[in-house]
Amino acid sequence: MSGPDERDDDDSGLAAEYVLGLLSEGERDECVARLRSDSVFRQDVLSWTERMALIADVEVEPVTPPATLYRDLERRLFGAGAKKGFFARLGILPALLGAAAAALILLVVTQMGLLQPGGPTLTPAYQVEMASEGGDLVVVAAIDPESGMLAVNRLEGDRREGRDLQLWFAETDDAAPVSIGVLPEARVAEFALPDGATVEQAHFAVSDEPPGGSPTGSPTGDVLAVGYVEPL
Repeated sequence: MSGPDERDDDDSGLAAEYVLGLLSEGERDECVARLRSDSVFRQDVLSWTERMALIADVEVEPVTPPATLYRDLERRLFGAGAKKGFFARLGILPALLGAAAAALILLVVTQMGLLQPGGPTLTPAYQVEMASEGGDLVVVAAIDPESGMLAVNRLEGDRREGRDLQLWFAETDDAAPVSIGVLPEARVAEFALPDGATVEQAHFAVSDEPPGGSPTGSPTGDVLAVGYVEPL
């Protein structure tokens, strides 16, 4: 019987199926549980995610979406008169970034470990992908609910001159947003979730704020990007 850190070719195949989204819901849940405790399986998932992202970047030709795509997605996701959460009511959809973003979410966790030697190891179980409608701001994060930490990577976009970008969190669609913190100048950063926070139905957003962040405890500027938490 293999130990948790011994190589298993079957596990490598399972990791590939997980990355490609070919597993049943039950099998996916089992993989998510293994990602928290099995370092070899976690590395297999990371390796396959990197491979798929590279193939997508090299082999897939970019396609300009039709002008009606945003409106059609909004209608499909929310429906006519559907109830929307705090950020959704502002007219921003959850980010749809695909496999390349998932690879970068896993990579940012590795980067965080390198940037903070000796610090706590993040074992992400959830991800969130935030993007503005035009794609000029893209922020991804990996969430470790056990430690209450999240690793954030700002892939695209910069703060406006004389302004800051602030990260917000809401546990449910109806919950008021809570500030996670101001995004630093560095692309990669680590933040703590609010004490006792649950993330399964949560969403995150990035807003444009005065220097140092919102003075009111709520977003005061434009909400530029929003994303809903998903299992990793």
